[in-house]
Amino acid sequence: MSGTAVVEGACTPVSGYEEDYLVFFSQDQDENVGCCDLMERAGVELLDHSALQAFRYEKVDEAERFDGNLMWAEAREEYRKETGRQYPPLYRVRIEVKAERIPDDEAEKIWKAYAKRYAPAQEG
Repeated sequence: MSGTAVVEGACTPVSGYEEDYLVFFSQDQDENVGCCDLMERAGVELLDHSALQAFRYEKVDEAERFDGNLMWAEAREEYRKETGRQYPPLYRVRIEVKAERIPDDEAEKIWKAYAKRYAPAQEG
């Protein structure tokens, strides 16, 4: 499968310990979008990390063999049995980012609306 995914709107990039995504703001909600989210929206098959590891360690010298390599061989065989393919699919991908800074007064309104959604409900 292949396709195209387009996500646009007011957003901010978030980076940190385990974070690497964009937060898109709308009137009612915010949405975290990462690379895999975009790929999935484009209709492509996501590869599980364990399958990546299994194919990464396909060729191992006899001197480097250890029980973990047998585990990867089993994971490759399981992948091949489940999918009917010898290898996971690859995709030609072009990521183009076009960003325009939102004026400060408009950004302030968006940030305030965002904060309001997460504010504790007022009793009374």
